[in-house]
Amino acid sequence: MSGGEAADESEPSDGRGGSVDRYDETDVLDVLKSRKDVAEPLTAREIGDVLDRSRSATYKKCMSLVEDGEIRSKKTGAKGRVFWIPLHTALFEGDTHD
Repeated sequence: MSGGEAADESEPSDGRGGSVDRYDETDVLDVLKSRKDVAEPLTAREIGDVLDRSRSATYKKCMSLVEDGEIRSKKTGAKGRVFWIPLHTALFEGDTHD
């Protein structure tokens, strides 16, 4: 690099010169796994509230996890959708017995 160019290894930007915390799918999975009742589905808003993130950003993370097969989703009305970890995955995570 020449003359004052900086490597693009800075913190994520909020578009206004400030930095933002990283937010990825593992944050969503941690919320779903850490509840007493892992079978209870949650909305993106409920997950986002726990993480102090917007519903829309959380919805995108959830849908990415659905596409990857990590979690399940179900539409619950005209605008509603819930997300959960399949119970068989939650119960047997880490079980290596065939």
